[in-house]
Amino acid sequence: MRINGTPDGNNPAPNPDAPEDGEDPSVSWARLGHANPYSGALQARDNSVKKPVPPPPMEPSPVVDAHPVAAPPVAEVQPDVVPPEPPAPAAPAPVNNYADERAAAKAAKKAEREAAREARRMEAAKRMREREEAADLPDVRRVKLILSRVNPLSAMKIGFLVAVAMSIVMLVAAIVLWLVLDMLHVFSSMQGFLQALSATALVNLVDALTFSRTIALVAIFGVLQIIILTVLSWLAAVIYNLIARMVGGLHVVMTDD
Repeated sequence: MRINGTPDGNNPAPNPDAPEDGEDPSVSWARLGHANPYSGALQARDNSVKKPVPPPPMEPSPVVDAHPVAAPPVAEVQPDVVPPEPPAPAAPAPVNNYADERAAAKAAKKAEREAAREARRMEAAKRMREREEAADLPDVRRVKLILSRVNPLSAMKIGFLVAVAMSIVMLVAAIVLWLVLDMLHVFSSMQGFLQALSATALVNLVDALTFSRTIALVAIFGVLQIIILTVLSWLAAVIYNLIARMVGGLHVVMTDD
């Protein structure tokens, strides 16, 4: 069935049953009292075509005043300036290198050897100075003597002179002692005491202790002493010579300061 147009299709006649522009076809068919033959196809097309999602409703824009009031200026808030933290000092790297450790140990040993060598050099210089100072002083001369023989004649002369000196000293001492006792009246007191005891023998002894007799007795004793000491000196020299031949003599060391 042809709805619009003429059989030749040149001048189509208006179709009163055609839907108006923008009108749904199903409504136009319902207005005419006919069933829409394309309702199934249209339903299938509508199902196949995805209906567009309606946009969300827009909120009404606020009414803008024709003369807006200027907002007060907002002071800019300066952020707190935090000073940067100083960089932490780098920790010393641990000495883990074996070669560096050996080099350090060798350097320490070398320094110790140098110090010991310097100490020895200073000690040697000090000893040299002391030796030079000691060399400036005169040496002490020492003389070692061995008394291997004594001349008996010289020993006898020495003994004689010593005996004479001792005899003279003894004689002078006896004279001084007798004079002191006589000044103290010791002899007179002894004589009176002995007479009181009636000891005639003792009284005669006191009479013998006169000055002349006392000096004579001391002189005789001195002469005997001279003779005895002279002979003993000669005899001692002879005995020493005999002993020196056996033991090598007497060693004597003499030093000259």
